[in-house]
Amino acid sequence: MSRRSTAWYSTTCMDNGVPEWADEDSALTLTALGGAQSPLGDAVAFTRSFTNPPYRGNGLAGEVVAYAVDDVEANSSQHIVPACWYVGEWFDHHPDRRHLLDPRTT
Repeated sequence: MSRRSTAWYSTTCMDNGVPEWADEDSALTLTALGGAQSPLGDAVAFTRSFTNPPYRGNGLAGEVVAYAVDDVEANSSQHIVPACWYVGEWFDHHPDRRHLLDPRTT
């Protein structure tokens, strides 16, 4: 089931202020810990990425991580903590974006 160039969006869960990025069909989500309630202060941790099984293997996780990284860079001064293994590997493959990583994690 191949899907590319989907419409990504970001939301904030109003109950706990947790930022989340997803696609329009909820095939994939990336959850973060950040914001005013965060113990990280000036950083946001990307804590979990999940791709629904029928959509795996088509690059969706990479697309949503790229979108979320762009969103954080464009709309905040926060650094990123790659708490999810996939996000860590994404930064390994995109060294040009490493300047966005929290210095405490590099």
